[in-house]
Amino acid sequence: MSQNEALSAYSRFTEEERIRFLLELSHGLTVIARDAYFQGVIEKPDKLIKSNEFQHRLARLALDIMDKQVVHTDDEIAEYLRAGFAEVEGTEMLEEVIKRIEPGRRQHVQKEK
Repeated sequence: MSQNEALSAYSRFTEEERIRFLLELSHGLTVIARDAYFQGVIEKPDKLIKSNEFQHRLARLALDIMDKQVVHTDDEIAEYLRAGFAEVEGTEMLEEVIKRIEPGRRQHVQKEK
């Protein structure tokens, strides 16, 4: 699956899937940010700051969906996610989360638990 194909999946997600998607991305971003420090010493401050700011915006997008206050188009959100995860070197994680949440696959994941 190409990155563009994966991001187009966002437009097919239900509201609930979009919220879960954004929350899973936010969780994954914390793992990406861990690359910025080692044993409490910040080695990559720019990456840590970018990750923190990006996580802040991901949380806002999820809250906007829950509050029915969505102000961005699907294309804008998809491009924002693509660019943001590329900037923090998290494109692979983005694609993995999309694959887990794609319509039809989510139910399979739930049954495994």
